[in-house]
Parts: sequence; C-alpha cells; structure tokens
Amino acid sequence: MELWRGTRAALLFTLVVAVLDVVLGDTEQTYLAPLLIAAPAMAAGAATPAGVAVVGGVVLAVRYGLALYDNVLSETADTRVFAIRTFGYVAVIAAAMALAARRQRGEHKLRAVTSVALAAQHAILRDLPAAVTDVRVGLRYVSAADEALIGGDLYDVAATPYGTRILVGDVKGSGLGAVYAASIVLGAFRALAYDEPDLAELARRVEATVYRHLAADDFITALFLQVGPDDVTVLHRGHVPPLVVRADRTVATLDTALPGPPLGYGHLVDTRPAPWSAAFKDGDTLVLYTDGVIEARGEGGFYPLARRVAVLVDEDLDASAGRLHADLLRHTGRALSDDAVLLLVARNPLL
Repeated sequence: MELWRGTRAALLFTLVVAVLDVVLGDTEQTYLAPLLIAAPAMAAGAATPAGVAVVGGVVLAVRYGLALYDNVLSETADTRVFAIRTFGYVAVIAAAMALAARRQRGEHKLRAVTSVALAAQHAILRDLPAAVTDVRVGLRYVSAADEALIGGDLYDVAATPYGTRILVGDVKGSGLGAVYAASIVLGAFRALAYDEPDLAELARRVEATVYRHLAADDFITALFLQVGPDDVTVLHRGHVPPLVVRADRTVATLDTALPGPPLGYGHLVDTRPAPWSAAFKDGDTLVLYTDGVIEARGEGGFYPLARRVAVLVDEDLDASAGRLHADLLRHTGRALSDDAVLLLVARNPLL
C-alpha cells in the first residue's frame, strides 16, 4: 500500500489523457501525450519516490503506446525528436523522485519533532481520569494556537491528604512564553499541594515559586479549590468565578467580594486573600472555566455560559463537557480566538 500512496491522482490523470487521445482520433494532430509530463510532478507532492517511479513508468509506457496509435513513430517520422523528448521525460521523472525523497525526509523530521512536542505538552497538562478519589471530572481544553494542544490556560486535580485540590488558571499572553509560565505554575502546584495544609498558604507558596520566573509585567489569574465532606473551599486570585449547577438545576456563581490579585501581583497588596466555603452536595456540579469561554464572541455577543449550563450539564460529566464545548463552537462559528478550559467536577457517588 505504501508504494501506491499518493499515486491515485497522477494515474487517473494519465488515464484521462490516454482516453481523450484515443477518442479524438489516431492522427499526429491529436497527439496529447506531452500532457503526461505533469503526472510525475503531481505524484511528487504526495507519493513515495518508488510511487513516483511507478507513475513515471506508466507514463512512459502510455506515451509510447499513444505515439504508435497517433502515427508519431511512423516510417516517415523523425524518431530522433521522440527519443530526445523521452530523455526529457526521464529527467523530469528523476527530478520528481528526488523531490519526493526530499519531501519524505522533511515529513519524517516533522513527525519526530511533533511527537516530542506532544510528549512535552502531555507532560505539562496531564490527562485527567474520569474520577479522582471523591470527585468525578469532565474536561475540554482548546488551544487557540494552530496545531497546539496547550497554550496559556492550565488546570490540575490532585488527591491530597487534605482533600481533592483543584487549580484552574490563565497566563497573561500566549505562545511559548505562556506555555512556559503555565508549566511553572503547574509544577509548583503539584509539588506543594500534597504538603501544605492551608489553601491560602498553598497559593502564596505557588506564587512565590512562580514569581521568580516571571517577567515584570507577567501574571497568572488562578482559582484554587479544595473539596470538603459537604462543601468546597474557594480561593480567588484574579480568576473568573466558578459556577455550580445545583441538583435542582438552579445555577449559582461562587464569587467573593474580596478576590485576591493574580499570581505575580501579590506583593502589590497588603492584605492576604482569604479562602471561603460554599455548599457542594451530591448532585451538584462545579463548572470551572477560563475567560476564553465567557469572552468568546458570536453574533449574539459573548457566550452566555451561566444561562447554558443548566440545560447542557447532567451526571455524565464527559458528555456534558463535550456538549458545552460544541455549544461554544456553534456560538462562535466554529472558531475560538483564545485558549479555553471547561472543567466539570461532581461528587463521586461510589464514595
């Protein structure tokens, strides 16, 4: 199969030229074989060098057959011209094979680089299991960067001795700088979440670690959460507030009157942001997100997440996250201009 990969269009073109030549008649004036020189060039864009050679062989055979059919090689014809042009065909086929080999080497290098990049991206943003100790999760993450799996948005869920802890954040800016900052935040959270009992102190220590690696005007909005026996503790650091869909399908915003500054700006304020708790019962669903969701524009304005979650979220969190994501894309016309995270969290009924 590898031999024939990418040759279909070139072989079909060869067949069309041959059929047209035969249909138009067996005279030298209807000789269309010179058009066949395009077939090897067509194959060079997708076929292997061996595939181009196969196309070239077919082209030479068809060209010779058409030359006989159209009396181009009659006893009175100058066959030297045909022979010289045949050498030209061979040269074009050889050049097309060389181009195919060069393209194939480039594809191999691209696949190798891509596999390394994907491994790095997966190491930064780990896949979340469907259940983490006492909670279930559903996730959709979309990077606005072409061909990228991650950008400046971040998330993680950790089963710690103090309960399940969750981090959602958004790095200022985009590109490799944002990915680097996201990796620093996640690395600090993963290292400290298991050792620091106090959620506010955890956020402070994460910020202290991150601050050493940030540029002067960089910052990260973040939301730290800790799931308790019947509540959830929330610490805002400049991030958009989460929503909770109650068992009765009402929707509440878990906001605070005194949110803390984004990570990186904590040294600019004297007060220490305090965590606060809200009810989180069986049947409730937390909806965590980044501003790429609620700032996504469509014909009707910004995406109305708070109005849409009640009808799109149910007990199947993965399917619910998929429905929210699809609804978001429909709202924007299938395109997002910013990274976006949708993370749904509910209690695990098995525990």
